Amino acid sequence: IREVICRRTNVFLGINFPGRQQAAVRHGKWKLLADGGAGFAQNNMLFNLEEDIGERQNLAYQHPDVLDDLEQRLAQWQSDISDSQIK
Repeated sequence: IREVICRRTNVFLGINFPGRQQAAVRHGKWKLLADGGAGFAQNNMLFNLEEDIGERQNLAYQHPDVLDDLEQRLAQWQSDISDSQIK
């Protein structure tokens, strides 16, 4: 049961310091890390944590469908956070 629940749950993380912005979403075995700093374009990296717990192999180009899905989840979460801070 724990595995099923984990696969249906998203885990989000955001860091927003001057010169260092990062956001991440974990969904099942996949993790998207959106890494961007001051003056740098955002770099999206995709990892399969079941096979690469050390996050050494960026699979973004090999799994564009997973990348797109997680980017949409992250964008929705960031929008939800922004909306809740306005209220």
